[in-house]
Amino acid sequence: LVDTLDSFLFPKVQPPQDRSPEHCVEDEAVDCNIIEFLKDQVLDKPSLFPHSFILSIMVILNKGSIHSHSSTEDINQNQDTGVPLALREDFAKVCFETLLQYSLLDQSEPLANGNGGFDTPTKILTNGVDTNGKDAKMTNKLAVTSLLHRFQEVLCNYISDEKLHSPVPLPAHRVS
Repeated sequence: LVDTLDSFLFPKVQPPQDRSPEHCVEDEAVDCNIIEFLKDQVLDKPSLFPHSFILSIMVILNKGSIHSHSSTEDINQNQDTGVPLALREDFAKVCFETLLQYSLLDQSEPLANGNGGFDTPTKILTNGVDTNGKDAKMTNKLAVTSLLHRFQEVLCNYISDEKLHSPVPLPAHRVS
């Protein structure tokens, strides 16, 4: 299942060059809906799934959270031909926000919910679903680890790109 999700969200085959911008937006919306589905049906209920599957979802979120064009796409060629790079910004945003949400899960003191009862911050962040504390902490650790890996990768790529482009500044799509 994880391999299928990864292949669908990050295809190795390039789409046809004559695709309309509307079609690209529709494809990105489908990808965003898949991430939302995974968040609602998998990450909100970690006790129902093996830890390795949750880890694989975090890896997919990490991969999706980084703005990038296709690795086989030639940046200079696209700039010369005037074809804009498809950065999938909405998809990257949804992936990053999901990672951030699950990295902030906290098992601290209950909070008043306004109905005379108390909810934990974890219950609030997981859309009201009670989670096993151990599983929520595991999801939290995986999300934090994934975010740290993402930050490290972005910084390392930025440093190497700066060295390659010096003294010319990096293009805007590489800095965002």
